[in-house]
Order: sequence, then C-alpha cells, then structure tokens
Amino acid sequence: MLTSKSFIKVLSVPLLIGSAVLISMNTYKEPEIKIEHFPKESEKQNINSDIQFGVYNELSPLMNFVLFNKMANDITEKTSLLTHLHLKKSYSEFNMLLEDGQIDVAYLYLDQYSFQNNMKEYSIVFSPSFLTPPRSLIVVKDDSIQEISNLSNQVFGFTEPSSVNSQGIEEYLEAIGESKETFFGNYYYSFYVDESISALQSNIVKGISIDSLNLSIINNFNNKRVAPLLGNLQVVREFESGPQPVILISNNLNIDIKEKIYDYFRNFPVDKKQEVIAETIQVSSFDEINNDRLK
Repeated sequence: MLTSKSFIKVLSVPLLIGSAVLISMNTYKEPEIKIEHFPKESEKQNINSDIQFGVYNELSPLMNFVLFNKMANDITEKTSLLTHLHLKKSYSEFNMLLEDGQIDVAYLYLDQYSFQNNMKEYSIVFSPSFLTPPRSLIVVKDDSIQEISNLSNQVFGFTEPSSVNSQGIEEYLEAIGESKETFFGNYYYSFYVDESISALQSNIVKGISIDSLNLSIINNFNNKRVAPLLGNLQVVREFESGPQPVILISNNLNIDIKEKIYDYFRNFPVDKKQEVIAETIQVSSFDEINNDRLK
C-alpha cells in the first residue's frame, strides 16, 4: 500500500524488452554499457581510426542497442571509422562522459546543463528532421482519466528528473499552485520511457510523462511485433515543448574524421539500409544547424 509521498521504492515490472525497474533517483547506479563492434576481415584493411559514439535519449540501454547498433555498424562501413557505441542511463552520467571527453559523436536529448557546460568542447551540428515536432505528453491507460486533474492523488511516473518532459510537468503544476509532492499521491522516476510505459501497462502508475518521439519509436516496434503488443494508451495532455535531439561532434577530432562524420549525417539516408535505420529511430533526415539557433 502506498502511504507516503517520500517513500522510496524499487519495483520490478515486465518490460517491453527485458525487465523494468522503477527507481527513485538516488537508489540505483547502472554501469556504462559500451558495445564493441568487431569488423569483418574484409573491413579491417579499410579501418583507419576509432570513434566513440554515445547515445542518450531517455530509452533504456537495451532498447537503444536495438535502435542504434545498426547505425554504429553503418558508420563503420560508410566512413571506415571503427565506431564504438556507448549507452548511459541518465543525463548526469552521460554528461560525465562528455565532460571527460570520452565521446566523439553523440546523439543526445539536449538539456540545459549539457548545452551550458559542454559547448566549448563540442559543436551542435545536426538535428533530426521529423514529420511532426517532438512534444512532451501525459499518457494514461484508464478511460476514466480524461484530463490532468483526474490524476490528482494518483501514482505518476516520470522518466529522467532533468528531462524536458519532467520539467514541463513541474512547471505546469507550479502554474496552478501545485507541486508533484502536493498533487500526486506518489511518484517515481523510471529514467526510461519504455519502462514508464511498462509500469503504466502493469497498472503500477496511473499516468506517465513521456515524449512523442519515443512513443512513436515504441509504437513502430510494437507494430513490427519486436515488442509485446501495447495496450490502448491515451494522450490526455500535449505540451508545445519537447526534447530536442541533436548530433554533437567533438571539436578535438581531426578535420578528416570530422568531414567523414559530417558527410555521413548530411547525406543520410543514402541507401536501403539507412532507410531502415531511419524508420527505426523515426527520423527522415539530419539537418545541419547553426549553434546560435539553440542559444
């Protein structure tokens, strides 16, 4: 029985892929996952350097392995740069990799901390193009919940504490004179959109805050039956702001490597393999952007 808003719990629930763990932000630390790519013999003679490719987008490392491992392999094939995939579970842990200069190229949901503290060492060079702009959403499963007010005194699921999604909900509650402590009966941080959805499907929470891009990605997986069938999920509130994925490139890379990375994303997708990757991560292309645009 849930009796306290400050009560810290660890809950295991079935996951779309793997097992879900809902956690408070101070009870769990997951080791970095680094996926090594071992080139075929025919590829080895063409490899001329290594690059470290990091991904953080509020999906679980396992889901991101499924989503981005093919892209990492494709970068190796197209650029002759042996690409190692790094996956982390939170903004703070991913930011540590950036601050230590351990990442050469990153696909990242940009937060204010990342932008303010890493722009001397990294440049924002591309942003994915989507059919519709990413939005922050409040999603429920119960038909009786038609608006945010119906979630009062209910259990609610956030992903990452520093995420645009979580901050948007907190700003909304503040505007109506509430906070997450006073409005919800209890709340949890899952860190991952896929685990938040799993908690909602399992009736552990009554509502969740996620983004439209990751919901589209998971729906796409569901339609291909890579993941278990989703239940009927309903969006009860859509916010204009949403996470903005970007491609960061280290300023310390030599010019030849930078040009290869630029060419890869500038021309993406160029073949059937890349079209499949694009559909998997729900992007149509990558657009070059000016750093000043996000300041």
